[in-house]
Amino acid sequence: MIIEYPVPTAFSWPAGIAAGPDGALWFAEQLGDQMGRITTAGDITEYAVVGNGIEPEAIVAGPDGALWFSLGNTYRIGRVTTAGVVTSYPMPLGGFSYGIATGPDGGLWFTEVNTGRVGRAPACGLGFGASFAGTTLTMNFNLGIDTAATFDILLHSASGVAQPFSKQIPAVVPPRAFTMTWSDVPNLGDVDVQALLTTGAGQAICSEWNWVNTAR
Repeated sequence: MIIEYPVPTAFSWPAGIAAGPDGALWFAEQLGDQMGRITTAGDITEYAVVGNGIEPEAIVAGPDGALWFSLGNTYRIGRVTTAGVVTSYPMPLGGFSYGIATGPDGGLWFTEVNTGRVGRAPACGLGFGASFAGTTLTMNFNLGIDTAATFDILLHSASGVAQPFSKQIPAVVPPRAFTMTWSDVPNLGDVDVQALLTTGAGQAICSEWNWVNTAR
């Protein structure tokens, strides 16, 4: 017996679907520019993917506890956590990602319809949040990466770019929660705090930004 559940956004063209680690099913809305989550009872939640006409299509559960999806009309692949936090990452050769799968090596493998290539990307996520109180910057991470990497914190302000933290880290699978604090932060005014994972050659794997105001 087949039971059908209507998607809340009309004409969203539900496309790829995959089982998530949270016991629900996750699907891509190709024309809705959203990711959907449906429970086995039929309850649906939608999460926006930033941009218009980006066409999320295929989706797969990654080794980092999140879902990864192709963005058929852009040069990126996307990631959505089971809490609905959506990020995306650029493709180095400008391919349109289409099919995507988790490989036996723990990486993400995808096809590029416009380049004639098959690509591989490490599964990584930062789940990054930053807050400032008094003179202390607090940063929380849900850090996951399937290969060794360099983990940097960069502070972008009117005074330039500062790097208060840089460390070589091993693979972190599944993701783990971390908290970092930096006391006696100088008065830099508005600051963009960037968490960055790079390869040994310095190529960015993934990055997230948060804004804080350190004025006092």
